[in-house]
Amino acid sequence: MKTKRNNKDTPTQTIADDGGNPASDLELKQYQDRLRSLAIELAATEARERRQIAEYLHDNIGQSLAVIKLRLEALRVKAQDPAGRKSVEEITTLVSMVIADIRSLTYEVSPPILNELGLGPAIEWLGERLASNLDLNIKVNQHDKVAEIDDAIGAMLFRAVGELVTNVAKHAKAKNVVLNLGITANSLYIEVADDGIGFVHDSAQVIAKGGFGLFSIKERVEFLGGSMVINSVAGKGAKVILEIPKQALKSKRVKKGLK
Repeated sequence: MKTKRNNKDTPTQTIADDGGNPASDLELKQYQDRLRSLAIELAATEARERRQIAEYLHDNIGQSLAVIKLRLEALRVKAQDPAGRKSVEEITTLVSMVIADIRSLTYEVSPPILNELGLGPAIEWLGERLASNLDLNIKVNQHDKVAEIDDAIGAMLFRAVGELVTNVAKHAKAKNVVLNLGITANSLYIEVADDGIGFVHDSAQVIAKGGFGLFSIKERVEFLGGSMVINSVAGKGAKVILEIPKQALKSKRVKKGLK
């Protein structure tokens, strides 16, 4: 028990000191577990919907456009009028461009390599793609082989890496980016390091200034029980480290987990 005397020296008030409430601690843990489950459920739903959209784009729209292109090419061969043949060629070129756009969009929405080969090869592919599109030198180091993990978590991490590298291209004035992927005793980690201008703000300020993208990554990672840490020195680049505990990766949706 603790006692507290008021300013008028009236009888003291008694304040209980029970050293913590085990029931409240249990409720807090259960609440955190429910949040983590909801985060995984949300990521799973998003991954499933993205895959369905990608499949529809490829199997329906992409295939239909391919048939249209074939028929246009056949029509071009049969066309007698030079002007008509030229028009068909122009339309065929436009259809080819749309097919290329559909294929690119399919990979953006849900890259097949992520579903077929897993997170490690998908990030290597992403590094090559981003290096070409963003004019960066990107090196991917997979220090440990990552076994098959939950599709939803893999998709979330894949998009997180894409968002982080895109931020580097927009703001860091960097030439080189290194992506490190590996496993510790307790977690899977991904590092995105650049040689850009860096910054002097702390992590909270950087995330606040980085818009919804960084905030969303941080929230999703933390809901899974993980962390996002940003280290930087002005003029010496920056490093963002994502860590997801193995316990989260071994949810009921995970097929094989981490070895």
